[in-house]
Amino acid sequence: MIKKYALYPFQEEAVNFLISKRRAINGADMGLGKTLQSIAAADRIGAKKILVLAPKALLFSWKNEIEKFSDNPTCSVCIGTAAQKKKAFEATVRWYITNHETLLQIQSYPKLMQKWDLIVVDEFHNYMNRRAKKTLALKKLKSDYLFGLTGTPILTKPDQLWSQLNIIAPHNFRSFWNWVKLYCATKFNPFSGNADIVTGVLDVEKYKEMLAPYFIRHTKEEVLEDLPDKLYNEVPLQLNGKQQKLYKSMKKDMIVENGDDFYKSGTALEKLIRLRQICLDPRLLPELNITEKGVKTEALINILTSSEEQFVVFTSFKSYANLIAQELKDLGITYELLTGDTPTEERAIQVERFRARQSRVFIGTIKAGGVGLNLQTASNLIFMDKDYSPAINAQTEARIHRIGQKNAAVITTLYTLGTVDELMEKMLAARGEMIDSVITPTMLYEALEKE
Repeated sequence: MIKKYALYPFQEEAVNFLISKRRAINGADMGLGKTLQSIAAADRIGAKKILVLAPKALLFSWKNEIEKFSDNPTCSVCIGTAAQKKKAFEATVRWYITNHETLLQIQSYPKLMQKWDLIVVDEFHNYMNRRAKKTLALKKLKSDYLFGLTGTPILTKPDQLWSQLNIIAPHNFRSFWNWVKLYCATKFNPFSGNADIVTGVLDVEKYKEMLAPYFIRHTKEEVLEDLPDKLYNEVPLQLNGKQQKLYKSMKKDMIVENGDDFYKSGTALEKLIRLRQICLDPRLLPELNITEKGVKTEALINILTSSEEQFVVFTSFKSYANLIAQELKDLGITYELLTGDTPTEERAIQVERFRARQSRVFIGTIKAGGVGLNLQTASNLIFMDKDYSPAINAQTEARIHRIGQKNAAVITTLYTLGTVDELMEKMLAARGEMIDSVITPTMLYEALEKE
Protein backbone atom coordinates (compact mmCIF):
# COMPACT_ATOMS: atom_id res chain seq x y z
CA MET A 1 0.00 0.00 0.00
CA ILE A 2 1.42 3.37 -1.03
CA LYS A 3 1.16 5.83 1.83
CA LYS A 4 -0.06 9.32 1.08
CA TYR A 5 1.43 12.43 2.62
CA ALA A 6 1.88 15.99 1.48
CA LEU A 7 5.28 17.58 1.12
CA TYR A 8 5.94 21.30 1.25
CA PRO A 9 7.23 22.71 -2.07
CA PHE A 10 10.73 23.14 -0.60
CA GLN A 11 10.67 19.49 0.50
CA GLU A 12 9.74 18.41 -3.03
CA GLU A 13 12.67 20.45 -4.30
CA ALA A 14 15.02 18.71 -1.88
CA VAL A 15 13.71 15.25 -2.79
CA ASN A 16 14.17 15.94 -6.50
CA PHE A 17 17.69 17.27 -5.88
CA LEU A 18 18.73 14.17 -3.93
CA ILE A 19 17.34 11.86 -6.60
CA SER A 20 18.93 13.74 -9.50
CA LYS A 21 22.36 14.04 -7.86
CA ARG A 22 22.30 10.50 -6.41
CA ARG A 23 25.04 11.39 -3.88
CA ALA A 24 24.47 14.72 -2.13
CA ILE A 25 24.22 16.60 1.16
CA ASN A 26 20.89 17.84 2.46
CA GLY A 27 21.94 20.73 4.69
CA ALA A 28 18.48 22.05 5.56
CA ASP A 29 17.90 23.75 8.88
CA MET A 30 16.99 21.51 11.79
CA GLY A 31 13.26 20.77 11.91
CA LEU A 32 12.52 21.01 8.19
CA GLY A 33 11.92 17.30 7.63
CA LYS A 34 15.17 15.88 6.26
CA THR A 35 14.15 12.42 7.50
CA LEU A 36 10.83 12.51 5.62
CA GLN A 37 12.58 13.83 2.50
CA SER A 38 15.00 10.89 2.57
CA ILE A 39 12.18 8.38 2.99
CA ALA A 40 10.26 9.93 0.10
CA ALA A 41 13.35 9.85 -2.13
CA ALA A 42 14.03 6.22 -1.20
CA ASP A 43 10.50 5.22 -2.19
CA ARG A 44 10.62 7.13 -5.47
CA ILE A 45 13.88 5.55 -6.63
CA GLY A 46 12.58 2.10 -5.61
CA ALA A 47 15.51 1.36 -3.29
CA LYS A 48 15.26 -2.20 -1.98
CA LYS A 49 18.27 -2.36 0.38
CA ILE A 50 18.75 0.75 2.50
CA LEU A 51 21.22 1.44 5.29
CA VAL A 52 20.59 4.28 7.75
CA LEU A 53 23.48 5.45 9.94
CA ALA A 54 22.33 7.71 12.76
CA PRO A 55 23.20 8.71 16.33
CA LYS A 56 22.19 6.14 18.91
CA ALA A 57 19.54 8.47 20.31
CA LEU A 58 17.72 8.64 16.97
CA LEU A 59 17.54 5.00 15.89
CA PHE A 60 13.99 4.40 17.04
CA SER A 61 12.92 7.84 15.83
CA TRP A 62 14.01 6.70 12.37
CA LYS A 63 12.08 3.45 12.80
CA ASN A 64 8.95 5.37 13.78
CA GLU A 65 9.24 7.74 10.81
CA ILE A 66 9.84 4.88 8.36
CA GLU A 67 6.83 2.96 9.65
CA LYS A 68 4.74 6.11 9.41
CA PHE A 69 5.72 7.27 5.91
CA SER A 70 7.51 4.60 3.87
CA ASP A 71 5.70 2.54 1.21
CA ASN A 72 7.61 -0.54 2.38
CA PRO A 73 8.52 0.03 6.05
CA THR A 74 10.05 -3.33 6.96
CA CYS A 75 13.09 -2.46 9.05
CA SER A 76 15.61 -3.83 11.52
CA VAL A 77 17.23 -1.73 14.24
CA CYS A 78 20.75 -3.10 14.54
CA ILE A 79 21.93 -2.36 18.08
CA GLY A 80 23.03 -4.19 21.21
CA THR A 81 25.80 -6.77 21.52
CA ALA A 82 27.85 -7.87 18.53
CA ALA A 83 25.74 -11.03 18.30
CA GLN A 84 22.48 -9.06 18.49
CA LYS A 85 23.66 -6.66 15.78
CA LYS A 86 24.77 -9.48 13.51
CA LYS A 87 21.39 -11.19 13.87
CA ALA A 88 19.60 -7.90 13.16
CA PHE A 89 21.64 -7.41 10.00
CA GLU A 90 20.72 -10.92 8.83
CA ALA A 91 16.99 -10.11 8.95
CA THR A 92 15.20 -9.97 5.59
CA VAL A 93 13.96 -6.39 5.56
CA ARG A 94 14.23 -3.27 3.44
CA TRP A 95 15.64 -0.79 5.98
CA TYR A 96 18.62 -1.48 8.24
CA ILE A 97 19.12 1.15 10.94
CA THR A 98 22.27 1.32 13.06
CA ASN A 99 24.45 3.83 14.88
CA HIS A 100 27.63 5.46 13.57
CA GLU A 101 29.83 3.52 16.00
CA THR A 102 28.92 0.25 14.25
CA LEU A 103 31.35 1.28 11.52
CA LEU A 104 34.20 0.94 14.00
CA GLN A 105 33.59 -2.84 13.92
CA ILE A 106 32.77 -2.96 10.22
CA GLN A 107 34.60 -6.25 9.68
CA SER A 108 32.29 -7.98 12.18
CA TYR A 109 29.22 -7.42 10.01
CA PRO A 110 29.60 -8.81 6.47
CA LYS A 111 26.18 -7.43 5.53
CA LEU A 112 27.58 -3.91 5.71
CA MET A 113 30.02 -4.67 2.91
CA GLN A 114 27.30 -5.58 0.42
CA LYS A 115 26.36 -3.01 -2.18
CA TRP A 116 23.46 -0.89 -0.95
CA ASP A 117 20.86 0.77 -3.11
CA LEU A 118 20.90 3.72 -0.73
CA ILE A 119 22.87 4.81 2.33
CA VAL A 120 21.42 7.61 4.46
CA VAL A 121 23.87 9.21 6.89
CA ASP A 122 22.07 11.27 9.53
CA GLU A 123 24.10 13.98 11.33
CA PHE A 124 26.63 13.77 8.50
CA HIS A 125 28.94 16.26 10.21
CA ASN A 126 30.01 13.36 12.45
CA TYR A 127 32.32 12.50 9.54
CA MET A 128 34.07 15.90 9.27
CA ASN A 129 37.32 14.38 10.62
CA ARG A 130 38.94 13.00 7.49
CA ARG A 131 41.30 10.76 9.47
CA ALA A 132 38.75 9.26 11.88
CA LYS A 133 38.30 5.48 11.76
CA LYS A 134 34.55 5.67 11.16
CA THR A 135 35.12 8.14 8.30
CA LEU A 136 37.55 5.75 6.66
CA ALA A 137 35.11 2.87 7.24
CA LEU A 138 32.20 4.75 5.66
CA LYS A 139 34.28 5.29 2.54
CA LYS A 140 34.57 1.51 2.17
CA LEU A 141 30.80 1.08 1.82
CA LYS A 142 29.35 0.86 -1.67
CA SER A 143 26.03 2.34 -2.75
CA ASP A 144 24.26 3.75 -5.80
CA TYR A 145 22.84 6.62 -3.74
CA LEU A 146 24.16 8.33 -0.63
CA PHE A 147 22.34 11.11 1.22
CA GLY A 148 24.22 13.03 3.91
CA LEU A 149 21.84 14.83 6.27
CA THR A 150 23.04 17.63 8.52
CA GLY A 151 21.63 20.93 9.73
CA THR A 152 25.17 21.89 10.81
CA PRO A 153 27.53 20.90 7.96
CA ILE A 154 30.17 23.26 9.35
CA LEU A 155 30.56 23.46 13.11
CA THR A 156 33.52 25.81 13.37
CA LYS A 157 35.68 26.02 10.23
CA PRO A 158 34.94 25.75 6.47
CA ASP A 159 37.52 23.00 5.91
CA GLN A 160 35.35 20.63 7.99
CA LEU A 161 33.16 20.24 4.90
CA TRP A 162 35.92 18.63 2.80
CA SER A 163 35.65 15.18 4.38
CA GLN A 164 31.88 15.13 3.74
CA LEU A 165 32.44 16.17 0.11
CA ASN A 166 35.15 13.54 -0.25
CA ILE A 167 32.65 10.87 0.86
CA ILE A 168 29.99 12.19 -1.53
CA ALA A 169 32.26 12.65 -4.56
CA PRO A 170 35.71 11.10 -3.92
CA HIS A 171 36.87 11.50 -7.52
CA ASN A 172 36.25 15.25 -7.46
CA PHE A 173 37.67 15.89 -4.00
CA ARG A 174 40.94 14.00 -3.86
CA SER A 175 43.43 16.25 -2.07
CA PHE A 176 42.49 18.04 1.13
CA TRP A 177 45.35 20.53 1.04
CA ASN A 178 44.86 21.38 -2.64
CA TRP A 179 41.20 22.09 -1.83
CA VAL A 180 42.19 24.24 1.15
CA LYS A 181 44.59 26.19 -1.04
CA LEU A 182 41.82 26.88 -3.57
CA TYR A 183 39.00 27.82 -1.23
CA CYS A 184 40.20 28.58 2.30
CA ALA A 185 42.00 31.45 3.98
CA THR A 186 44.83 30.28 6.24
CA LYS A 187 47.42 31.62 8.64
CA PHE A 188 50.76 30.33 9.89
CA ASN A 189 50.58 27.74 12.66
CA PRO A 190 53.62 28.15 14.96
CA PHE A 191 53.03 24.68 16.44
CA SER A 192 53.26 22.81 13.15
CA GLY A 193 55.83 23.04 10.42
CA ASN A 194 53.62 21.28 7.89
CA ALA A 195 50.11 22.66 8.21
CA ASP A 196 48.62 26.14 8.42
CA ILE A 197 45.45 26.98 10.34
CA VAL A 198 42.27 27.50 8.32
CA THR A 199 40.67 30.80 9.35
CA GLY A 200 37.89 31.31 6.80
CA VAL A 201 36.93 31.32 3.13
CA LEU A 202 38.99 32.99 0.40
CA ASP A 203 36.06 33.82 -1.87
CA VAL A 204 32.51 33.17 -0.65
CA GLU A 205 31.00 33.08 -4.15
CA LYS A 206 33.66 30.70 -5.42
CA TYR A 207 33.09 28.48 -2.40
CA LYS A 208 29.33 28.43 -3.01
CA GLU A 209 29.87 27.64 -6.70
CA MET A 210 32.08 24.68 -5.77
CA LEU A 211 29.49 23.43 -3.30
CA ALA A 212 26.33 23.87 -5.39
CA PRO A 213 26.36 20.54 -7.32
CA TYR A 214 26.52 18.52 -4.10
CA PHE A 215 24.63 20.55 -1.52
CA ILE A 216 21.09 21.82 -1.01
CA ARG A 217 20.03 23.96 1.91
CA HIS A 218 16.76 25.49 3.02
CA THR A 219 16.41 27.75 6.05
CA LYS A 220 13.36 28.22 8.23
CA GLU A 221 13.32 31.93 7.48
CA GLU A 222 13.28 31.17 3.76
CA VAL A 223 10.56 28.52 3.60
CA LEU A 224 8.39 28.71 6.72
CA GLU A 225 6.86 32.13 6.81
CA ASP A 226 4.23 30.91 9.29
CA LEU A 227 6.74 29.37 11.73
CA PRO A 228 6.55 31.36 14.98
CA ASP A 229 9.50 33.50 15.98
CA LYS A 230 12.24 32.57 18.41
CA LEU A 231 12.37 34.90 21.40
CA TYR A 232 15.62 35.06 23.34
CA ASN A 233 15.62 35.66 27.06
CA GLU A 234 18.95 36.05 28.85
CA VAL A 235 18.86 35.80 32.63
CA PRO A 236 22.03 37.10 34.35
CA LEU A 237 22.64 35.73 37.84
CA GLN A 238 25.10 36.61 40.58
CA LEU A 239 27.00 33.78 42.24
CA ASN A 240 26.21 33.53 45.93
CA GLY A 241 28.99 34.14 48.45
CA LYS A 242 30.20 30.56 48.75
CA GLN A 243 30.06 29.98 44.99
CA GLN A 244 31.94 33.22 44.39
CA LYS A 245 34.71 32.19 46.77
CA LEU A 246 35.04 28.75 45.17
CA TYR A 247 35.04 30.21 41.67
CA LYS A 248 37.77 32.77 42.42
CA SER A 249 39.93 30.14 44.09
CA MET A 250 39.64 27.74 41.16
CA LYS A 251 40.26 30.48 38.59
CA LYS A 252 43.38 31.67 40.38
CA ASP A 253 44.83 28.16 40.29
CA MET A 254 44.40 28.01 36.49
CA ILE A 255 47.06 30.66 35.76
CA VAL A 256 50.72 30.22 36.69
CA GLU A 257 52.94 33.35 36.81
CA ASN A 258 56.62 33.16 35.85
CA GLY A 259 58.32 36.54 35.84
CA ASP A 260 56.63 38.66 33.19
CA ASP A 261 54.92 35.68 31.59
CA PHE A 262 51.74 33.80 32.45
CA TYR A 263 51.14 30.13 31.68
CA LYS A 264 48.05 27.97 31.82
CA SER A 265 48.11 25.16 34.36
CA GLY A 266 48.74 21.70 32.92
CA THR A 267 45.27 20.74 34.13
CA ALA A 268 43.61 23.92 32.82
CA LEU A 269 41.00 22.05 30.78
CA GLU A 270 39.89 20.10 33.82
CA LYS A 271 39.76 23.28 35.88
CA LEU A 272 37.82 25.10 33.17
CA ILE A 273 35.21 22.34 33.35
CA ARG A 274 35.15 22.73 37.13
CA LEU A 275 34.59 26.48 36.79
CA ARG A 276 31.58 25.76 34.60
CA GLN A 277 30.30 23.22 37.12
CA ILE A 278 30.68 25.69 40.01
CA CYS A 279 28.62 28.18 37.99
CA LEU A 280 25.90 25.53 37.62
CA ASP A 281 25.87 24.13 41.13
CA PRO A 282 28.86 23.48 43.43
CA ARG A 283 27.20 20.25 44.58
CA LEU A 284 28.53 18.77 41.32
CA LEU A 285 31.94 18.69 43.04
CA PRO A 286 31.28 16.36 45.99
CA GLU A 287 34.78 16.83 47.41
CA LEU A 288 33.81 20.41 48.28
CA ASN A 289 31.13 19.18 50.72
CA ILE A 290 28.65 21.89 49.65
CA THR A 291 24.98 21.31 50.44
CA GLU A 292 23.42 24.61 49.29
CA LYS A 293 21.82 24.83 45.86
CA GLY A 294 23.62 26.85 43.20
CA VAL A 295 21.99 30.06 41.95
CA LYS A 296 21.21 28.51 38.56
CA THR A 297 19.42 25.58 40.17
CA GLU A 298 17.40 27.96 42.35
CA ALA A 299 16.53 30.10 39.31
CA LEU A 300 15.42 27.03 37.34
CA ILE A 301 13.20 25.82 40.18
CA ASN A 302 11.63 29.28 40.44
CA ILE A 303 10.83 29.23 36.72
CA LEU A 304 9.38 25.72 36.74
CA THR A 305 7.26 26.24 39.85
CA SER A 306 5.84 29.54 38.67
CA SER A 307 4.30 28.09 35.50
CA GLU A 308 2.30 25.04 34.46
CA GLU A 309 3.72 25.06 30.91
CA GLN A 310 6.01 22.39 29.48
CA PHE A 311 9.74 23.10 29.52
CA VAL A 312 12.77 21.57 27.82
CA VAL A 313 15.98 21.95 29.85
CA PHE A 314 19.48 21.32 28.45
CA THR A 315 22.92 21.11 30.01
CA SER A 316 26.32 19.85 28.87
CA PHE A 317 26.79 17.78 32.02
CA LYS A 318 25.18 14.41 32.70
CA SER A 319 25.79 14.85 36.43
CA TYR A 320 23.86 18.12 36.41
CA ALA A 321 20.99 16.62 34.41
CA ASN A 322 20.71 13.95 37.11
CA LEU A 323 20.84 16.59 39.85
CA ILE A 324 18.00 18.54 38.21
CA ALA A 325 15.97 15.34 37.92
CA GLN A 326 16.36 14.68 41.63
CA GLU A 327 15.27 18.24 42.46
CA LEU A 328 12.13 17.85 40.32
CA LYS A 329 11.38 14.45 41.82
CA ASP A 330 11.53 15.98 45.30
CA LEU A 331 9.12 18.71 44.16
CA GLY A 332 6.70 16.25 42.56
CA ILE A 333 7.20 17.69 39.05
CA THR A 334 6.89 15.07 36.30
CA TYR A 335 9.89 14.86 33.99
CA GLU A 336 11.79 12.86 31.40
CA LEU A 337 15.57 12.45 31.70
CA LEU A 338 17.69 11.75 28.61
CA THR A 339 21.46 11.33 28.89
CA GLY A 340 24.04 9.08 27.30
CA ASP A 341 23.05 6.43 29.84
CA THR A 342 19.43 6.27 28.65
CA PRO A 343 18.74 2.96 26.82
CA THR A 344 18.08 3.50 23.12
CA GLU A 345 14.63 1.87 23.29
CA GLU A 346 13.59 4.18 26.13
CA ARG A 347 14.40 7.41 24.29
CA ALA A 348 11.53 7.26 21.81
CA ILE A 349 9.16 6.32 24.65
CA GLN A 350 10.27 9.36 26.63
CA VAL A 351 9.66 11.66 23.68
CA GLU A 352 6.18 10.22 23.13
CA ARG A 353 5.28 10.63 26.80
CA PHE A 354 6.41 14.25 26.70
CA ARG A 355 4.58 14.95 23.44
CA ALA A 356 1.45 13.42 24.98
CA ARG A 357 1.92 15.87 27.88
CA GLN A 358 2.26 13.05 30.39
CA SER A 359 5.33 14.83 31.76
CA ARG A 360 5.99 18.54 32.13
CA VAL A 361 9.78 18.85 31.91
CA PHE A 362 12.18 17.23 29.46
CA ILE A 363 15.75 17.24 30.80
CA GLY A 364 18.54 16.35 28.37
CA THR A 365 22.25 16.64 27.85
CA ILE A 366 23.15 18.58 24.73
CA LYS A 367 25.16 15.67 23.36
CA ALA A 368 22.44 13.04 23.89
CA GLY A 369 19.32 15.11 23.24
CA GLY A 370 20.41 18.08 21.18
CA VAL A 371 19.69 16.37 17.85
CA GLY A 372 16.75 14.64 16.23
CA LEU A 373 14.15 15.05 18.97
CA ASN A 374 10.71 16.49 18.18
CA LEU A 375 9.69 18.33 21.34
CA GLN A 376 7.59 21.10 19.81
CA THR A 377 4.65 20.52 22.16
CA ALA A 378 6.77 22.72 24.42
CA SER A 379 7.54 26.30 23.49
CA ASN A 380 10.05 26.94 26.31
CA LEU A 381 13.67 25.83 26.23
CA ILE A 382 16.21 26.64 28.94
CA PHE A 383 19.97 26.46 28.54
CA MET A 384 21.64 25.92 31.91
CA ASP A 385 24.96 26.08 30.04
CA LYS A 386 25.96 25.83 26.38
CA ASP A 387 28.22 24.02 23.97
CA TYR A 388 31.33 25.74 22.62
CA SER A 389 29.89 25.59 19.09
CA PRO A 390 27.15 28.08 18.11
CA ALA A 391 25.95 25.60 15.48
CA ILE A 392 25.34 22.88 18.08
CA ASN A 393 23.47 25.33 20.30
CA ALA A 394 21.28 26.35 17.34
CA GLN A 395 20.62 22.68 16.62
CA THR A 396 19.58 22.20 20.24
CA GLU A 397 17.13 25.12 19.97
CA ALA A 398 15.55 23.37 16.99
CA ARG A 399 14.17 20.68 19.30
CA ILE A 400 11.23 23.05 19.90
CA HIS A 401 11.54 25.49 16.97
CA ARG A 402 10.47 23.27 14.08
CA ILE A 403 7.51 22.33 11.90
CA GLY A 404 4.51 21.84 14.17
CA GLN A 405 5.40 24.59 16.64
CA LYS A 406 2.36 26.81 17.07
CA ASN A 407 3.72 29.33 19.58
CA ALA A 408 6.72 31.60 19.72
CA ALA A 409 9.69 29.54 20.94
CA VAL A 410 11.18 31.13 24.04
CA ILE A 411 14.90 30.33 24.43
CA THR A 412 16.13 31.21 27.93
CA THR A 413 19.80 31.23 28.87
CA LEU A 414 20.85 31.30 32.52
CA TYR A 415 24.36 32.66 32.99
CA THR A 416 26.40 33.96 35.90
CA LEU A 417 27.96 37.41 35.79
CA GLY A 418 31.71 37.91 35.85
CA THR A 419 32.44 34.25 35.10
CA VAL A 420 33.31 31.90 32.27
CA ASP A 421 29.55 31.82 31.58
CA GLU A 422 29.56 35.49 30.59
CA LEU A 423 32.68 35.03 28.45
CA MET A 424 30.96 32.14 26.65
CA GLU A 425 27.93 34.30 25.88
CA LYS A 426 30.09 37.08 24.45
CA MET A 427 32.07 34.70 22.28
CA LEU A 428 29.03 32.80 21.06
CA ALA A 429 27.45 36.11 20.04
CA ALA A 430 30.35 36.90 17.71
CA ARG A 431 29.56 35.86 14.13
CA GLY A 432 32.01 35.01 11.37
CA GLU A 433 31.46 35.98 7.73
CA MET A 434 30.39 32.49 6.74
CA ILE A 435 30.07 30.43 9.93
CA ASP A 436 29.68 30.97 13.62
CA SER A 437 32.82 32.05 15.44
CA VAL A 438 35.31 29.39 16.50
CA ILE A 439 34.77 28.79 20.21
CA THR A 440 37.37 26.60 21.90
CA PRO A 441 38.54 26.13 25.47
CA THR A 442 41.84 27.82 24.50
CA MET A 443 39.99 31.05 23.74
CA LEU A 444 38.41 30.92 27.16
CA TYR A 445 41.78 30.45 28.82
CA GLU A 446 43.08 33.51 27.01
CA ALA A 447 40.04 35.55 28.00
CA LEU A 448 40.40 34.53 31.63
CA GLU A 449 44.06 35.56 31.59
CA LYS A 450 43.12 39.06 30.38
CA GLU A 451 40.63 39.68 33.17
